[in-house]
Amino acid sequence: KDKALEQLRSLLDLLNLPYYREYDADVATIQKNVSERVKYERLDSGSWKYGKPIDDEFKIVDPLFTTVEARDDNTPSDRLHLANNGWIWGGNPLDNFAGPQSKAYLLREVIVWGDCVKLNYGSRPEDNPWLWAHMRQYTETMARMFTGFRIDNCHSTPVELAEYLLDKARLVNPNLYVIAELFTGSEDTDRVFVQRLGINSLIREAMQAWDAHEMSRLAHRHGGRPIGSLALDCLGEPGFFTDKNGTRVNGVVAPLSGSLPHAMFFDCTHDNEAPAQKRTMQDALPNTAIVTMTACATGSTRGYDELYPRLLNVVHEKRHYALLDDPLHVGLGAAKA
Repeated sequence: KDKALEQLRSLLDLLNLPYYREYDADVATIQKNVSERVKYERLDSGSWKYGKPIDDEFKIVDPLFTTVEARDDNTPSDRLHLANNGWIWGGNPLDNFAGPQSKAYLLREVIVWGDCVKLNYGSRPEDNPWLWAHMRQYTETMARMFTGFRIDNCHSTPVELAEYLLDKARLVNPNLYVIAELFTGSEDTDRVFVQRLGINSLIREAMQAWDAHEMSRLAHRHGGRPIGSLALDCLGEPGFFTDKNGTRVNGVVAPLSGSLPHAMFFDCTHDNEAPAQKRTMQDALPNTAIVTMTACATGSTRGYDELYPRLLNVVHEKRHYALLDDPLHVGLGAAKA
C-alpha cells in the first residue's frame, strides 16, 4: 500500500511538473515587479512617493482593486471589488490585460492608477449594452461642445471601443480634431491605431530627448522637409501611365515616399518632469524654440511658461493655479508670442 501511494505521488508530481514550473516562474515575476516598483517609487527622487511614509495612505505597493458600496439591490454582494485601471510597460496595446486570458494583475505587471477603475466593455456593444450606450451619449455630448478630443493612454483603450465612439462623435461633429497619446513602441502598431481611429495627430514629447543629438532627431522627424532640401518633383524621371481608355500618356514620374503620422510636438506635457528637474531651468527656452520651429502642430502644458520647478502630480495636487492677468507676459509667454 505504501509503495503504491509513493508511486502515485511520484506520478502526480510528474503530471503537475509544468504547473510547478509555471508557479515558480510567476512567483519570480511577482517578486521582481514588486521590487522594481518599490525601488522606483521609494528610492527615486523623481517619484511622487519619494520620502513619503509607508502607511495606509502611501502603501508599499499600490492596491490593484478599489472596493465600493453597492447601490443596486440586485447586486449579489453589498460590496463591489473593481480592478484599478493602469498600463503595462512594454505590453501589447492590442491585448486586454483585464481579460480572463491575462495574468497581468496576478503578476503585478499593471502599473495602476489610483483614481480610475477598469470598465468591462467587452469587444462590442452587445457585450455590455448599457455601458456602450452611456459612453456613446457622453461622447456625443462632448463632440457637440468641443472641436477636438485628446485620447489619453490611447494604447490601453480597446481599439474596437475607440473606433465605435469616434465614429459616433464624427456623426455629430464631422470636423472633430483627434489627438492621441500613443506610445506602443512600434510604428506598425501606431499605424493600426491611426488608420482605424482616424487620428489627426500623435502626441510627441521633446522632454524625452536625452541629449542634443536625440533632440535634433525628434525635431527633424516631426518637423517636415528641411529648408533648402530638394522637392520630390525634382527627383522625377520620364515615364508613362495608362489612362482609363487604355491610352498611353507620357509624363514625368515622381517617386512615392512614405510619411509618418502627423505629430503634435509638445515642449512639455503634464506627464514630463519640468526642465529644472530633468535638465536645467535655462533649457526651457531653447527647448520650446526648437519645438516652435518644427513644421507640425505644437503644444505645451500649464506651468512650463511660468518655469515651475517641479512636475505637478495631477492626481494628488490640491493647490489651484494662479489666475494670470496677462499670460503672454509671464515667463516664456512673451517669447512664445
